[in-house]
Amino acid sequence: MEEALKELDCIRRQIKNVQSRQSAKRRLAVQAEFLVPRPLQKRVLLVYMYSGHCSQVAAEFLRRCFAGCQAAAEESMDYEAVVEDLYLAAPLDEIVDLETAPLTCVRTSDALAAMEFTVQQKLHSWVASLNTEKGVAPSRSMMVAYAMDNIPSAVPDELRAGLVQRLNGSPRAQRKWLARFRRQWQCRVGRLPVEDVVTAFWQWINFAWAEAEEAKETPLVLNADETCIAWVKGLSGTVAKTTQARCAADRASLAQRRSNFTLLACICAESRIQPLLPQFILVNKRQITMKELAVVKGLLPPQTYVVRGQSAWCSHELLRRFLTALATSLEPVSHGRYIILLLDCAACHLHDSIRSH
Repeated sequence: MEEALKELDCIRRQIKNVQSRQSAKRRLAVQAEFLVPRPLQKRVLLVYMYSGHCSQVAAEFLRRCFAGCQAAAEESMDYEAVVEDLYLAAPLDEIVDLETAPLTCVRTSDALAAMEFTVQQKLHSWVASLNTEKGVAPSRSMMVAYAMDNIPSAVPDELRAGLVQRLNGSPRAQRKWLARFRRQWQCRVGRLPVEDVVTAFWQWINFAWAEAEEAKETPLVLNADETCIAWVKGLSGTVAKTTQARCAADRASLAQRRSNFTLLACICAESRIQPLLPQFILVNKRQITMKELAVVKGLLPPQTYVVRGQSAWCSHELLRRFLTALATSLEPVSHGRYIILLLDCAACHLHDSIRSH
């Protein structure tokens, strides 16, 4: 008899717990229904699902929907709590429909708004991260590529195709989509402050160093740059003694400056590797004949090359040739090394062919 009473008491407690949970669920449903209109609830739930069940993203969507709403301001709404309450109070069949076939239970415009918000929120977070952590302001092509890669996988194909078509469309269509994104997320087209340049440099170096450590490789930092070599004749001969006030001054003409050579070289901090690094001397073909070039080539130290061309300026093609020579020279010592090449922002360095090479 005593055991039966204990079992009955246990069943009563279980029933009471179930009733309490059902009552709490009804309270959540009533509260969410009162605060959030029914059509908006499904949009919020879609954002919640498309964002990988991130309540912060869905709360931001809900906050923007209530922007300027006096009632919401007076209630001091906890948007994350409201999102979670909506999800807990939603019937299971509705959750399943939203996950598997959202267009059967919401309007196309609502599903489209949820998808675009999720993509734009991820894009904004990525842009902010690049700006603050890496000192980079992404270009249109970078932003379009990132948006394409972050369309939620749960989005129906017909909605995905529409966004993909806009992002893959003409540059004008891409600019219009990004202009709307910047308007909604308070972004602008501009340049990062100059003061951030040094910070950005060290952030990229630290990032590359961390990648090297993760790959268990030893970093090798190389710095490549160009410098001018003046074409000067007649340095040996009679030199008159002058006062400091009459010392020699640089009065080279434009034609003389254009006749200068260019040294394209690379340096590193390791003395055993430095002799392996190539050096290119770029000369104008009007300054040196083929016969003179043949003589000079026989006098050059190892890894030094004279390149005779239309101009002594560095170009995309010459830099690609230099990078090929650099890769070849480093091949014997590249095993187990993480090579970091530093280049400044000269116009001849900033080209897609250089990056792909």
